[in-house]
Amino acid sequence: GRLQIPEQVKDSTEYKVKLQRFLDSYVIFTKLYNNPETNNYVVKSREMVEGNNTWYLIMDYDEAKSLESYIEKEPPLYRFMCTLKKIAEAIMHVHQQGYLHMDITPGNILRFSGGGVRLMDVDSFINKEDILQGEPRKVILSYSRGYTDPEVVAYFENNLFSKNTFWKMGEKVD
Repeated sequence: GRLQIPEQVKDSTEYKVKLQRFLDSYVIFTKLYNNPETNNYVVKSREMVEGNNTWYLIMDYDEAKSLESYIEKEPPLYRFMCTLKKIAEAIMHVHQQGYLHMDITPGNILRFSGGGVRLMDVDSFINKEDILQGEPRKVILSYSRGYTDPEVVAYFENNLFSKNTFWKMGEKVD
């Protein structure tokens, strides 16, 4: 993954907030991988480095394809349902550790030839306590139209931080 930043915005407050959010998310991602309860459910990231005005996430190479590629091949229903069950287990294990992945899309899930799955997209992991406590700096994240709840999209598009929005997001936490 990468986060490209034009030179002229590096001194802006917005850049600093978003960079900190990206780095915080990387820390969460690393904690999840280093935790025996969740390390089989997220990709292994090595480090974050900056070069050429771009932040790069260095990850282990894995022989896997995105869920999106897998679906395009129209797998048998039974095999697809087994994969779906593993995705639900991965999400459940991440939730049990107190974190959420807020951008679950077929492109953000890797499926391995043996049937295993791993979540990816480092800037989509957040601590669910940050949502419940209303920490706006800590919940700036990426999202995908058509996959992310409309309440979450509305928050980011309108910069709203209403209790109603967080109550709806909290429903996802439970």
